This record gives sequence, structure tokens and C-alpha cells, in this order.
Amino acid sequence: MEKERILELFLELLARAKKSVPLYPPESHAVREWIQRFHRGIPQLLANGLRFPIRFEAHHVRSGETTLLTIDPILDGLRFDLLARGIEEVTIDEAVEEREVMAFLTLLTTDPFVIQEAGGPQAVLSHQGITHITVRQIALTARADRPEKMDSRLLSAEEQVQLLVDRALRALVAHLRTLALDRMGLARWLVDIGEGDRSDLVYDTIRTVAGLVASEREATLFLRTIAEAIWALPKSLLLPLVRDWVFPRVTLDVEALNVISHFSEDELQRLRDMLPEEALLSVVATLEELPGEDVRRQRVMESIRNLIREATVESLPSAPPQMEEGAVARLREMIVASFQSDGLLGLGVRVLMALLFHGDNDEYPASAVEALEESVGIALSRGRLDVALEILNGVRSGSLRGEWFREHNQRSAALFRRAADQTHIGLAVGLLKDHRTSERAELIGEYLRLVGEHGLREFVTQLAEERSRPVRAFMCHILVRVGRPAVPSLRLLTEDRRWYVARNAVTVLGRIGDRSALPSIHEAARYPDPRVRKEAARVLGAWADGETLTPLLALLGDPDRDVTVTVIKVLGRLGLEEGIRPLENLALARAGRPVESAIREEAIRALAAMKTRPAREAIREIAHRRLWLWQRQERQIRSLAVRAARGERIA
Repeated sequence: MEKERILELFLELLARAKKSVPLYPPESHAVREWIQRFHRGIPQLLANGLRFPIRFEAHHVRSGETTLLTIDPILDGLRFDLLARGIEEVTIDEAVEEREVMAFLTLLTTDPFVIQEAGGPQAVLSHQGITHITVRQIALTARADRPEKMDSRLLSAEEQVQLLVDRALRALVAHLRTLALDRMGLARWLVDIGEGDRSDLVYDTIRTVAGLVASEREATLFLRTIAEAIWALPKSLLLPLVRDWVFPRVTLDVEALNVISHFSEDELQRLRDMLPEEALLSVVATLEELPGEDVRRQRVMESIRNLIREATVESLPSAPPQMEEGAVARLREMIVASFQSDGLLGLGVRVLMALLFHGDNDEYPASAVEALEESVGIALSRGRLDVALEILNGVRSGSLRGEWFREHNQRSAALFRRAADQTHIGLAVGLLKDHRTSERAELIGEYLRLVGEHGLREFVTQLAEERSRPVRAFMCHILVRVGRPAVPSLRLLTEDRRWYVARNAVTVLGRIGDRSALPSIHEAARYPDPRVRKEAARVLGAWADGETLTPLLALLGDPDRDVTVTVIKVLGRLGLEEGIRPLENLALARAGRPVESAIREEAIRALAAMKTRPAREAIREIAHRRLWLWQRQERQIRSLAVRAARGERIA
């Protein structure tokens, strides 16, 4: 076999194995199969003349004296991916292990920026104890402490520019991550940009940043930060920005819609004093005319309609409330400064609780409540669900009497509203992207029960928008733990146009078992996608009674084969007398439409599984039919019924 072909086979095998890693969970069968295939292929390729190290250059790959021109876009993309991650040469020993192959493929899908920050690809491999795969790494950027220059043979000028632009964009995203919990820092940046009443430049900046982070895993957190930064702007800049740019452009720019959909209810109410009612009605009318369904658009329209219906709305404050001076203010600064230490964070929260409910104060300790409110978000961002729950439980169970009773209730309600907003629920969901354990599911479930309906609705909304299948599955598991309080929010999702969203909602409602959701399950039994109807059939079977049997039997006539088979199996398992005649009619093809043999046979199996006298009589009736010799299909059905009537086990 030609050496060039051997080299090409290795690169193709590497490209396909690399592609499987980000597509499937690490423990999935598909990933394991590609890992094993790559692992088995190395000795075979070496036996056929493959030589390491393999060197990657501009539009070429070299192995010893063999040079392969990467004309194939897949191979050229693989070459660029390796060079972009600082890998100039790769050497794989014949004794390589499967775990080392997995680590190497994971490295090839890791963000190049992250790899460089970790010290380069060889450092990443060495840190994981990988000894049978080594790489020769290169510096992709010139820095004061690393004066190396990029070898022009490795990347073309165009590819070097592409890397530079990519690095700049990633650096910007990294900078935004540092501002994720610093809305005031982001607001100061926007103020500098808008100097001289340039609200147009501020809007362009917001559009750019919102578009940049929209595809990020923590997009909800970023967009909420942008929304909070907007409302932290001086009124002289805030008013023209919202009035002339953000709100009017919501029907034209998806970035504006994304940002406004992350406004809190209180912030949307402040729009009432800034915008005339005609402008609000005009935007709602335009949004309604846009094609398709969009959760964000529906949320904005519903919120604006609520604003218009309200008789009185609080006016926009001219400036944010000032924090009181003295011990409480200094203590709040100390607590916020202690966020870098998990231990001090928990201790500081307990001190604030004591100050709030047991302190000898001349005035209501508003700053303590504000610090606790901020602490919830910081605790979630650091994965300290226990601290967040301690705050919510403490505020809910504590009480103040006398002249501070009303103010405390108002501020406590505001704390819980913020704990239920998009940012905080997004932080809780973000904890599921890396570690999904039963303990974490229990803690997040308790958090959702504490924040109540608004938090559950937001959690369900983010479930509908979540792209990762494992994360969606775990979020469903958490909603089952929450139980009945989650039912109203889940019922809304059973009508979602995305079939997997509706199916997940039906599954969770079935596992919760709250009969108030039965009308939604009935509607799901008529959903356009058969996968949702099949899940509705399972739930109706699990809740079997007079209310569920009629829609369940109706699904026997479903045009989708899988739905019909599911209903047949459910009826066989239930053994209800009401299901015998419909199954018999199906087995005898009396349904008034052509019926597949496989479905008819499944109906006989279901009748046999019932093991009741009426079911056995139905089977005997099928078994004793008189048939003509040429009715081959009918004779096969009768033969199966005869075996069932004898009590034989039917596979």
C-alpha cells in the first residue's frame, strides 16, 4: 500500500474519531466505538508503514519522507485544528492506551485559548499522565516572555489572520466573563462609549456584545448582565438609549429582543414612565405579526400587555437608593469582599442573618437584606447551593414585628423575586452542565420550591431552550423531585412546537402523577409528532381509569405504527375488560382500514397477556375462524391465536 495512502487513512481515522467526541457524551457507545477503532487502527497502520512523528505544515502533512497535500477539506480542517491548538508534530506509541486516545481527542476539541492558557498542548497531556502520545508544541502568539515567531511554513498568512481574529474574539468573551457578576463595571464601560450623548454608539456596542455571547453556554447570564448594566446607566443616557434604540429596534434586531426578554418584571414596569402607551401597543402589534413561535417574543408581549392593563405603576427612580453609612454598610463591604473564600462567605451570611433579626438597630437594616440578596447570586456562581438555601430559608422563616413588619415583607419579597429571575435560575442550571449528582438535584429542587412559581416558570423556560440532551434529562429529573408545584409551568410546555420539549413535559407530568394535568395529557395525545403521542399513551396507561381510557383507545387508530403498538402493549398490561373488544377488532382487521400483520399479531399477544376469561374467549374466537386455503396472512394470524389459546408463550 502506498505510504501516502497510509498517511491519509490515519488522518481520516483521526478526523472521524475527533468528530465523535463533541457530538456524544464521553461514556456513550458511539464515542467508545470510535476510541476503540482508533486504538485498534494504530498497530495496523504502523505495520503497513506509517511513521511517526507526523508533522503539520501549511497545506501539507509530512510523515518521514512522505508528504501529503491536504486537498480534502476534512483533512485540511484537521491540519488547521491541530496547528490552531499549537500542535506542530504528533507521535503515538504502539502501546498507547484507550484512555490516552480519549484524552488526545478531547484536547483536539478544547478551546485553543484555554490550551494556551494552560501552558500548551504538551503540558495538558503531561498533566493527565499521558506518556504514549507526545506533541511538539509551537507558540501561536508573540509575547514578552515568549518571543518565538510563528514559522510561516506552518500556517499560511490567511490562517494566521484567522487565528488572530479568533483569539481577539475569545479574549473579548473572556473579558465579558469577568464582568458577568459586575454589572456596574459593564455600565461604566457603556458610559465611556456613550460620552457626548452618543446613545447610538452604546446601542451598537450592546448589539455587538449580545450577538457575540448569544451562542455561549452561559448566554442567559451574559444577557441578564447586559440588561442590568443598561438600567444602571445615568438617566441622561438611559432614556434615549431605551426610547430611541433598544425598544424601537426590538422588532428588527434579534439582539434587542434578546436583551429586552431578559429584563425583569420591575424593569419592564419602569418602561411605562419612559415610553408612551402608543409605542408599547405598536411593538406588541408588530411582534404578533412576525411568523413562527418564540419563547422570548411571547414573554415580551405578555409583559407589555400586563403593563398596559395595570392601572398604576411605580415611577422610575431618579437615582438608585443610597446604602446607609455605618456598621451595616461596612459589614456588607466585608461580606462582599469575602466572596473569594467559601468559608468566609457562609460565615458572613450567618453574621448578616444575626444582624437582620437579632441586631439592636435604630433603623431597619436594609443594607443587610441587600447584601443577602447579592449573596444568593454569588453563592450560586460559586456552586454553593447550601449557602443560597441557607439565605432563602433564613429570610423566609425569620420575621420582624412592629414598625418594620411591612418594609421587611416588601424587601423579602424582592429578594425572592430576584432569586427567581433569569440570572439566578440560569446560574443554577449552569451547575448541571459540569456535575450532575443526586445531591445537587435535591438542592436545586429545594431551591426551586423556595423561590416558587416564578422561579419554576423560568426553570421550565430554560429547560425548553437547553441544547444539551443530558442536561435536559437531569432538569426533568429535578422537576419530578419538585413535584406538584411544577405542574402549572410544565402544562404550558406540552403545547410547545418543539416535539422534544413537549415530550419531556408529558414525561415529567406522568412521573409526578398530578391528575390536574390530565387535560394537557389529552391534548398531547393529539400532538402532531408521534413521539409525543406515544409518550402521552404511556402516561394515560399509567393513570388508567374512566377519564383516561377513552383517549387511550382512540390512539389505537393512530396513523403511526409505533404509537399503535405502544397503546396495544399498555392495554395488554392493564388487562381492562374495556380494552378486549378493541384489541379483538384490531387483530381481526375490523378497524375499517388496512392493518399491518405485525400490529395484528401484537394485539393477539396483548390479549394473551391479559389472562382473563373474556380475553381468552376473544382469542378462541380468532383461533376458530374458518378460512380459505389462499388466505395465507389470515391463516398466520389464526395460527398465532391457536398457540395463544393453548397457553403457549408467544415471542
